[in-house]
Amino acid sequence: MIGNSEIDLTECYNEIFFAIQVKFRTDHHFEQAEDIKKFDKALELQPKEVVGFFITTIEFSEETKKAVLKLKEKYFFIIRKILLVL
Repeated sequence: MIGNSEIDLTECYNEIFFAIQVKFRTDHHFEQAEDIKKFDKALELQPKEVVGFFITTIEFSEETKKAVLKLKEKYFFIIRKILLVL
């Protein structure tokens, strides 16, 4: 699922594999929770050792925060240059 808007980039650094999703959004975009759910589904198809990075330009809405808390895997979320580790 690489390149179809669910995983934008993949990388390997020091034997750690990364899947990266980048979203440029304006502040009035309200579908961020759906973006994260799609990214999560794409990562489910990857080997367990793959670490997910979700990078966005807008703050998470309350709905998006709830979607993030339901995730089972470990992800890194970068929001406007703020790094959140969950």
